[in-house]
Amino acid sequence: MPERALCGGDPKTEALVDQWMCWWIGGPETAIDALAWEVIIKPRVFNQPGNDPGIIADAHRRIERYLPVLDKQLEGRVYVVGPLTILDFLIGPRLDTAPAILKFDMSGYANIGAWQDRLKAKPYWSTA
Repeated sequence: MPERALCGGDPKTEALVDQWMCWWIGGPETAIDALAWEVIIKPRVFNQPGNDPGIIADAHRRIERYLPVLDKQLEGRVYVVGPLTILDFLIGPRLDTAPAILKFDMSGYANIGAWQDRLKAKPYWSTA
């Protein structure tokens, strides 16, 4: 089914997409959101105290715990589960912008960096 290709295309890959989506949403994305809330949204949007060192340190620890998992997964793969799927479009944009804005280091993750380069090479990436 061509319309399902970005969801995985076959039952096994679809299950992997679901698994990695749950991992992303429950792990790294939650940590990135906590960091964004603390350093950007609270102080700049709601004019509330932010930048709590404990919350920021916890978010950084969680990001540092999860990124090696993604980096390992990308080892020897072109995209997260092999073929290009919605998962790459779920994770890719956040890791394209969040590190610079939220000040976390991605330089130690060569596989993530190469994967991001492949995504950025897509003709639609810069206009999306």
